[in-house]
Amino acid sequence: MMGVIRSRTGPITVPPLVFALALCLVPAPAPAQDALLTLDLGDEVEITHRWSYTTRVDGRYRGHTSREASLFASRAGSDAPHTGELMVSQDTIRGDRTIARRLAERGEAEISFSRNGEVRAPEGQRAPLFRGVPRFPDEPVAPGTVWQAPGVTQFYIEGDRPVAVPVLVEYTYDGTEEYNGQRVHRVTGLYAVRAPLSRGQLGSHPARDIIRGLPLLPEDHVLHGRHEMTILLPVAGGPPIFQRTGIQEHLRYANGSMEERSGFILTWYRSTGEFDSGNDAERIAEQIRTAGVENVAVRATEDNRVSLSIRNLQFVADQAVLLPGEESRLDQIAQALKTVPDRTILVVGHTADVGTAMSQVELSFDRAKKIVDELTTRGIEPGRLFYDGRSGRYPIADNNTPEGRAANRRVEIEILPARR
Repeated sequence: MMGVIRSRTGPITVPPLVFALALCLVPAPAPAQDALLTLDLGDEVEITHRWSYTTRVDGRYRGHTSREASLFASRAGSDAPHTGELMVSQDTIRGDRTIARRLAERGEAEISFSRNGEVRAPEGQRAPLFRGVPRFPDEPVAPGTVWQAPGVTQFYIEGDRPVAVPVLVEYTYDGTEEYNGQRVHRVTGLYAVRAPLSRGQLGSHPARDIIRGLPLLPEDHVLHGRHEMTILLPVAGGPPIFQRTGIQEHLRYANGSMEERSGFILTWYRSTGEFDSGNDAERIAEQIRTAGVENVAVRATEDNRVSLSIRNLQFVADQAVLLPGEESRLDQIAQALKTVPDRTILVVGHTADVGTAMSQVELSFDRAKKIVDELTTRGIEPGRLFYDGRSGRYPIADNNTPEGRAANRRVEIEILPARR
């Protein structure tokens, strides 16, 4: 049988032996190399989860929910755990406009991450919100390799009540591709979300040790759904670029009401890099002194932050309205914050211990938000800003004197190591 080779002028008939030799000379495609997938977070890291989903209750559209949780953590060395802070905010995105985030939850965290994604944390500690997800094999994998690993995802019910759900994720390594000009590994994952589990099911679940101590879905609720993940890891090494999790969830409450959620969770991993709070505090303090700004104390904190405490801010009584005369001080503070342009800023309001606890909380949040707005009008990017209110729970002076109450009515600005 003769072989046929196509040319520009038409087919050419060649003897079988020559045709076979020609085929042998065609180079075979290079086999895909196995890859060792790692969760390389470094010494300073920020992990941010952003939920974005629509909700229907009993078939009726109830709106769009946005929530963001950020874990800022650092470690003293490769063998030390990461320690830091979990901050959960709400109403983070409105349309296409980034706004400052009001904190809904805040807490300290201590976490150990292994290179394959295994997470260890003190029992009962909520952070990180996703544990063991993602999780990679200890050995190199080839494209098409499939593996399973247990994990925990946390789910919000009744608006802002978190519960933990154990899951078993099936992963697939899809190979490498180009993403924004760099070579990346693509890993996909799929898992079912089901709760509650019986005591026996929970006791035999592969994630039973990971979920221990975390709040579970009440037994009179029923949750089921499906999550699909895509994870991009840089071939050159370093933290994952991002993780996208598509969510389809159905939650039946104890009263029989059915809530449906459809959307996604985006996860970013950022290496925060070096941040010398001591040098930055000295530089900012000198800038504040040179400008002649009064009643602003600047210091470096033990957890590598820069703290600016603005005392004797003149607000209208019991309101978040600044009296005339504070413009110059806020101008200079904004200029100082611009000298660290890529860092996250937390603005915290404090009140005197006067009035009800609830009124103090709301007033402290409102006054912190007022300072955020003032900083934004002075050129501080709103995407860098969190704000929190701590009422009168943290006095620095005696609330029984007018001078002490004036000192306790303050706003503190913290420059965090985390980049934005």
